[in-house]
Amino acid sequence: MREGALAAPFFEALADGEFAVQRCSACSEAFLPPSPVCPVCHADDVGWERTDATGTLHAFTELTRTPPGFDAPAVVGTVDLDVGVRLLVRVSAAYDDLTIGERLVVEPSPAPGTLDRGRWSDYPFFSATLPDESASPR
Repeated sequence: MREGALAAPFFEALADGEFAVQRCSACSEAFLPPSPVCPVCHADDVGWERTDATGTLHAFTELTRTPPGFDAPAVVGTVDLDVGVRLLVRVSAAYDDLTIGERLVVEPSPAPGTLDRGRWSDYPFFSATLPDESASPR
């Protein structure tokens, strides 16, 4: 996520326990990372919307060596959110418990490791988890 006021609504939504994406008013495309213009049609009429952050695991791997400031090992994956955004995200599940096509929920979580997040250090970060099986079957 880019540093700056453009990302403020994203981190404010996380602090409220929600997830937010930008959406273009001209073509209806949802997107992240934040941008002052739509990455599809280049219109500048974009805004934020809070949305459900459920999606499908597209790919994943386990990192046994991570950059300084990040815990190892770490499971990361790309999640295709139902709203139309693909995210690279830390996955809070064991590597062996995951399969491609698995349904995941992206939700606020503590920031991983000791990385300095600058102005956003007091805000939660996000990670993907398996949905509560008692509430929603896979």
